[in-house]
Amino acid sequence: MKSKDKLSQSVISYLLVAALALPVALITGCDDDDDSGTGPVVVSSWRQQDPVTEGNKLRSVDFLTATTGWAAGENGVVLHTSDGGDSWTRQDPATANNLFSVEFYDGNMGWAVGASGTIIRTIDGGQTWNAAPSGTLFDLHDVEFISPTRGWTCGQVGLMLQTIDGGISWSQVFSAATVNLWGLSFADSIGVAVGANGTIVRVVKVDTVWGTWSQVNSPTTQTLRRVQMIDNLTGFAVGANGVVIKTTDAGESWSVLTTPTTVLLRGMSFVNSSAGLAVGDEGTVIVTIDGGQNWSVASLDETNRLWDVDWVTTQAGWVVGEFTILFTPGNVNTWQHYYSQTAALPTFTGIHFINDTLGIVAGWNGTVLKTTNGGETWRYRRQSNNTWFSDVFFASADTGWACGGTTTAGIISRTTNGGATWTPTSFPNQDWIHAVDFVDNLHGFAVGGPFNSETPAAIFGTTDGGTTWNALTLPSGVNADTLDFRGLDFIDQNTGWVCGDRGLVWSTTDGGASWTNVSYDTVNTLFDVVFLGTGSGLAVGEGGLVLKTGDGGATWTVVSTPTSNELRRIKMLDASNIWVVGGNGTVIASANGGNSWSAQPTGLGAALLGVEMLNTNVGWIVGSEGTLLKTTSGGR
Repeated sequence: MKSKDKLSQSVISYLLVAALALPVALITGCDDDDDSGTGPVVVSSWRQQDPVTEGNKLRSVDFLTATTGWAAGENGVVLHTSDGGDSWTRQDPATANNLFSVEFYDGNMGWAVGASGTIIRTIDGGQTWNAAPSGTLFDLHDVEFISPTRGWTCGQVGLMLQTIDGGISWSQVFSAATVNLWGLSFADSIGVAVGANGTIVRVVKVDTVWGTWSQVNSPTTQTLRRVQMIDNLTGFAVGANGVVIKTTDAGESWSVLTTPTTVLLRGMSFVNSSAGLAVGDEGTVIVTIDGGQNWSVASLDETNRLWDVDWVTTQAGWVVGEFTILFTPGNVNTWQHYYSQTAALPTFTGIHFINDTLGIVAGWNGTVLKTTNGGETWRYRRQSNNTWFSDVFFASADTGWACGGTTTAGIISRTTNGGATWTPTSFPNQDWIHAVDFVDNLHGFAVGGPFNSETPAAIFGTTDGGTTWNALTLPSGVNADTLDFRGLDFIDQNTGWVCGDRGLVWSTTDGGASWTNVSYDTVNTLFDVVFLGTGSGLAVGEGGLVLKTGDGGATWTVVSTPTSNELRRIKMLDASNIWVVGGNGTVIASANGGNSWSAQPTGLGAALLGVEMLNTNVGWIVGSEGTLLKTTSGGR
């Protein structure tokens, strides 16, 4: 089994440094004689961007329709989407306390409850939130409203609060419970709350009057975390050790159902009396389509703790948890991953803009970010926890490819719908696919080689858009086991170059049917090669090495640069303007075709792994631990 650290050993060392990366405005030195403790400050035109806004650890989710919903969680985060999760807006909830439950009655009126008696309410869809006095410092775990004015919330030590004025004021309702209550749910004339030690309490409405809460017998002593009354008779509750219980007589009696899991189930949602989902620890999702008689474990690539689920329609279900937002279009074995911000963001390894507004970023854990507005906002789609992308390229707005590896093989994933979904092609004899390049929607090339296991290097070509890939013939007498290809650049279907370890550069003029060795004599690995036409080209690599050629690579000249850090990627905007990025936050730029170079400070220690310039002013850099830098002045 190969390591998940799917970058070269030198890049791995970068990432150790990146863990200690400092802000963009970085104090780089300190004069020992200066009592003020200040020194020179690095001023950078490269600014860290916020690639996603989907929040922190999320505890609750509530959707009114398939497209409109809210999620809430720790540190007072409240998120809103009106486009089915393609974009999320972070709202200001007027609290920094953890929020455990969010509930919207309609598109305007909503409430959230949480730690230390927190209650907040909105009457404008979350544009503004106001705190409401709860009269308690105990945690409140769940909230539900049955009308714009009447609602309940429950929490620690059997606490039950009620409002009849839309949540402006709350009064305590005493119940028979003295243990923590975790969840509550109402139908037209029945309300049920559940809690620790299998506690179940219920309240009944007679005519128009709600009665008092009373405790009923429970078939379990397991803690119950959530309950849902489907109608006045049928309801379900879930909890510890995979327990699911059901009532068919308005909560007067309950029976234990058999489930295929023993994890703590924290959330549950039934879309009707037959079909329901329950979620819990270890990324567990279980599903029933026969009212709980039988349950199966849904297939999804997730290990984080899941807290809540809202199966709002048969074609739209949402799950939230720790660093997790998931969506299912109704097939519970098909899930789309959205991004929930963590302390350590995924490493971004590749970036490509199709035009001035449409761009894609790829990286670890199957990360794919997409922008349609020039990077003002980014949408997130994770493909798989077990996929590590190293490069991305789009030939058009719809058609693109991302390459890298899994724990077992190299991989190239293809999309034909702008990155919404991807189809992978596995290369079981390759440890890793390092780079991919296409000249149109059909004709492309890729290079692979060893990473953490002994696999031969290879060059691949496709003529059908990546549906099938064929290994190209290497020169006679070459031992692929001793090679490692790291970068490539093709300017048409026939003409291209590949580069790799020990100064390797090969060129082809017949689409890879034959190769000419135009390598440079060095022990340094070359990571990227870029050409403008058949003459002018650059290659970069270890030790700050920059090679320049004007004759297609027949001869190379070493160009002096202001760095000795490893250089990873080149962006040659035109014959004059070039940017190169690499280790320890390195950015160097040339305005004269690579004859001379200047350093552009970033104030970072991160490994910079991809660069894209839209013009001489606007550009982007991606790198380790979620580095996403932007410049509007060419980095100057």
